[in-house]
Amino acid sequence: GAETFSLTATDVSGVMTLASGISTILDNGTPTGDDPLDNDTPVMTVVGESVQEGDVANFTVSLSNSSEAQIVLKLTPSTENGSAEDNDINAVPVVTYVNEASQIITVTADNDGNYTFPGSVTSINVAVQTTQDSVYEGAETFSLTATDVSGVIAAASGISTILDNGTPTGDDPL
Repeated sequence: GAETFSLTATDVSGVMTLASGISTILDNGTPTGDDPLDNDTPVMTVVGESVQEGDVANFTVSLSNSSEAQIVLKLTPSTENGSAEDNDINAVPVVTYVNEASQIITVTADNDGNYTFPGSVTSINVAVQTTQDSVYEGAETFSLTATDVSGVIAAASGISTILDNGTPTGDDPL
């Protein structure tokens, strides 16, 4: 975002009048002149994985670089554009990140369903529980969309695949 600073000139001899000025550094992510590298707005990606039915599907939400401000994301698991059905996933994910002290921090959604992260975070894990059932469905897909609430960072989506080989696993005959 924009940053403001001031400069004050003083005359230690007392002969000249003091002068000061304020300047603003604009950081809106827009490249200037011939410098395409000036665009430091983070780019978001979402990568899913393939899991067995009943396991947790982990999505990695990555940001290309950190931000000075907190990042507020809406994280939406969905079966809308996939082949999975609503009852194949838990729509409330478990969201974590690793902080600068290498501790795993769990983030809870606010009342609007948004998750807030420190600006230093560039990797977020979103765990979506899949549902083990007794119906053979074959491979099914669902997605996770991450949307920056401020609208500065472009939204991104990733896909996970639920594998259902129809074979009971462990002690679970279903």
